[in-house]
Amino acid sequence: MKQWLMRVIAAAILCTIAQDLSPRGSVKQVGRLVCAMVLLCAVLSPIKTLDVAAGGQWLTDYRAALADSRAALTEQGEGIQMAVIAEKYRAYIESKGAQLGLKCQAQVDCREEGGIYVPDRVEVTGDLAQGDWDGLRRCLEEELGVPPERQSFREEGAP
Repeated sequence: MKQWLMRVIAAAILCTIAQDLSPRGSVKQVGRLVCAMVLLCAVLSPIKTLDVAAGGQWLTDYRAALADSRAALTEQGEGIQMAVIAEKYRAYIESKGAQLGLKCQAQVDCREEGGIYVPDRVEVTGDLAQGDWDGLRRCLEEELGVPPERQSFREEGAP
């Protein structure tokens, strides 16, 4: 880059001197045309050393990296969306439990089904001696579609 810039500056200085020294008339006009061509050649000289194959490879690599980034962002976005939906299900289950007289905490794992996220597994922790646990089990099965084999209930403080 430095050498190219030095060549362009040298050509510009040389053209300026040639213009100042040339006699008026048609000689000066021809000199002006020659100087313009010299400057144009100096400015465009890097084109002859341009490696088009390397540029094409760079573009291919860039597109592949862009596709990888896009896929990673999509996956990350889907993970965030699934976490948000799981959190909403958790809050709903805990609210429903409170309506049934239960003090509980829920953990929900989701899966994608037909383009939407649905609860896959539900684990509820609380005092199993109090409240309507059967009502919560029915709610999980009927309202959220979580079958009994993917529901688990643990006593609070139990491992």
